Amino acid sequence: MRKHRREHIRAISKEDFKTENPECSTCGVKFPNKSALKKHREKVCAKREPYLLCQFCGYTSSNRGYYLAHLNIHSKVKAFKCDKCGKGFAQKMGLRLHSVIHSDERPFGCHLCPKTFRLKIHLKNHIVTHSGAKNYKCKLCDNAYTSSSGLKIHMRIHSGEEPYQCPSCQMKFRLRRMLNSHVLKCPYIQNKTD
Repeated sequence: MRKHRREHIRAISKEDFKTENPECSTCGVKFPNKSALKKHREKVCAKREPYLLCQFCGYTSSNRGYYLAHLNIHSKVKAFKCDKCGKGFAQKMGLRLHSVIHSDERPFGCHLCPKTFRLKIHLKNHIVTHSGAKNYKCKLCDNAYTSSSGLKIHMRIHSGEEPYQCPSCQMKFRLRRMLNSHVLKCPYIQNKTD
């Protein structure tokens, strides 16, 4: 009997390691073997609420609060307003990220140069520029960029998009810095201040 049990345990152990890093189909977490996955399913995912599915974009959540907050993205309701500029956001997190632009604080510093940033993600994107790797390639021409935002700005050349508009003369610009430069010279703005 003992010999049979040992062979059975050995066979189970071998089976566990045949599938490398099996993944939970409910939550996507990977495990070192099938028995760890089985324990996880029994203890964690079996007790979870069923996923709530967004009919607009396919977003899923087992948390009703997160799901309801997500739905605000698709509605025109922007319940979270910035008390400094009045801009509205569908989610509280959007307002929290936006509020950083009203602060002079730049706590995230690059260890390779003196630049500092308000958001950690901006620092992360900046650090990539030091490598010189241009992984973001334009599909319409030969240009390549170190960041997705650089490529996005470049694509405006091809699309003709001009998202920045002068509030006085309605002239549009591809880049924010072009608008800022224009605002300093715009005759309509100067006439308003006279």
